[in-house]
Amino acid sequence: MFRANVTSVDHPFDRRMAGQIDTITVDSIVGFMEQRRALESKRVLSYL
Repeated sequence: MFRANVTSVDHPFDRRMAGQIDTITVDSIVGFMEQRRALESKRVLSYL
């Protein structure tokens, strides 16, 4: 919510005003796929 290209206008108005913003992260997607054994392999890329 701190970037100009992030928006929450696609959330229902009442949930938005109540501060109930649903967020999806890479970790949650990977966890979802691992639970369903849908993840063939996982690679972690890092940079310094």
